[in-house]
Amino acid sequence: MPKVETAQEATELAIAFLKPYWAFARPLRAVRRPGLWHVELDVGVRGERLGWADVDMETGKIVNYRIPKEA
Repeated sequence: MPKVETAQEATELAIAFLKPYWAFARPLRAVRRPGLWHVELDVGVRGERLGWADVDMETGKIVNYRIPKEA
C-alpha cells in the first residue's frame, strides 16, 4: 500500500479494519501525529461509543486500535 497522505485515506482504512467488529462506524476525526494518523470513530448505534485506530503513514497498516466492548 502506498503512503497514507490524507485524513480521508486514513479514515477509509480505519473503517475497513473496524467493520468486521462493528457494522456501524461514523468518522469523528483524524489527527496527524508523528508517523501515523489517529482516527476516531463512533461505533455506537444507539449512542456514542468511541473506537479508534492508528494508521501507519508509510505502510497503511493499523498499528494500534481500540474496539469498545458491547454493552
